[in-house]
Amino acid sequence: MAAPIVGTRSVPTKVRLIIVLVISSVVILIIEPGEIIEPLSFEGLVTTIQQVLIGVAMGFTVRVVFIVLEMASQLIGQLMGLMMASTVGPTNGNRAPIIGQFYLLLITLFFLSIDGHLIMIEAIAQSFDQLPVASCQLAQVE
Repeated sequence: MAAPIVGTRSVPTKVRLIIVLVISSVVILIIEPGEIIEPLSFEGLVTTIQQVLIGVAMGFTVRVVFIVLEMASQLIGQLMGLMMASTVGPTNGNRAPIIGQFYLLLITLFFLSIDGHLIMIEAIAQSFDQLPVASCQLAQVE
């Protein structure tokens, strides 16, 4: 939902859900099983929220890089005097200069050419080693 390319408005929600299910199915085969947590308990709820926040933070981190590069491309378009030639951008729904859309397309192609999408999936799998799924440990008052 927060990752670049698939987390944009131009990708339908059903396609995003299918991508999430496929990536989850692959990652669950890779990671080692941990302790069993009852999903409908308080511990399960807190663990689910923790895992969602970790995933959103990872996707948002990469998305921030894309946003910075998109803003830089819009600034380049403005400095070149091409701000009048603008169109509605498919990624965020805002008006953006044509040169900015061109640079965003180049950035996306570069991201895919260096296997950035595969690196993100690998980072998701490795996050379960670095931040293992565990039940919430609330401080006990003695």
